[in-house]
Amino acid sequence: SDISSVKIEDETSFGAVFAWPFDNSRQGELLVSSSNASFTQNGASAPTDINVTYIHLGGNVPLTSGSFPLLLSGGIGATVLSPDDAQYDSETKPSGNLGLSTKVVISENLNFVLGGRVYATLFSDDGRLLCNETDCSISVSGDLWLQGEVYTGISLTF
Repeated sequence: SDISSVKIEDETSFGAVFAWPFDNSRQGELLVSSSNASFTQNGASAPTDINVTYIHLGGNVPLTSGSFPLLLSGGIGATVLSPDDAQYDSETKPSGNLGLSTKVVISENLNFVLGGRVYATLFSDDGRLLCNETDCSISVSGDLWLQGEVYTGISLTF
């Protein structure tokens, strides 16, 4: 049977953003974010979970300044979908992200960061996942898969 909905497990996702000055107010960014997803329909799960990893190149620009500056971030790159079960092939799809964040200064080189991002992964009309040499367990009928995340972290400047 076709699997029609995606459930993100209640596990922590991990990520890192490496930023560098682009000009006086903007920064370039390399973002890597990873989480696990399980696909379910009517309580039945897919044969394996999938690790979803985003690798994006982009940047950020300040929208406001002050004690809690608001930053707009975005980037493009790839989504790597890696099944936990080695019998299935990994898939790489084009994707992008858009996010908002703020930071609280702890010291000159240390900030607390709070934000959120929306990721969009593109699929072709005949997109398939969890494929091995003989068949595929999931067919994707849409063109776009959206996933959101809220995150906290520490930024270190050096």
